[in-house]
Amino acid sequence: MPRALVSAISSVLLLLLSVSFAAELPANCTTALPRDSCAFYLDCLEATFPCGADGYAVGYGNKYCRAFADNEAWFSPKGKRWISDVMFCLQSDLVPLLTTKEPAKTCRQIRQMAFNSHPPCYLQAGVCTLPVSDWIALARVIGIKQLVADLQAVKQEVLVALGCPGKWLEAILNKLLQL
Repeated sequence: MPRALVSAISSVLLLLLSVSFAAELPANCTTALPRDSCAFYLDCLEATFPCGADGYAVGYGNKYCRAFADNEAWFSPKGKRWISDVMFCLQSDLVPLLTTKEPAKTCRQIRQMAFNSHPPCYLQAGVCTLPVSDWIALARVIGIKQLVADLQAVKQEVLVALGCPGKWLEAILNKLLQL
């Protein structure tokens, strides 16, 4: 069989496979994600792209989503709202992975796409304006080892830190305009 024909057949099969996956996903995997839930990571992302314990869905997304949900009492009302907004943002940013007609992503690509969404979600939800007590709670939930030893985590921290001065300046200017 000619190589071009084999390639074409493979492409069609991959397309059909990705369409059938999208058709079988529960509605809450693609629209109207429930707030304050971690189910998306296992029921949707891991079910569609099984990467196992070392993959993003199980080894990071679900792990830290559950850790924040389980330790929500450590946070102020503003911190609790931040957690809810970040959970929703991070999961919403991954929905296109489940609905795209492109060939399946690798576990590494999924992990990279997910990590790339972290700093914008943290900043958009207001991490820069959290009280010090919430920053301490964040460090407790994530763990010092994760904060300093994991290269992806350090990259996220740097990007968030670079984004905060602009947010702080904006807040100061807004206060000055109210005078």
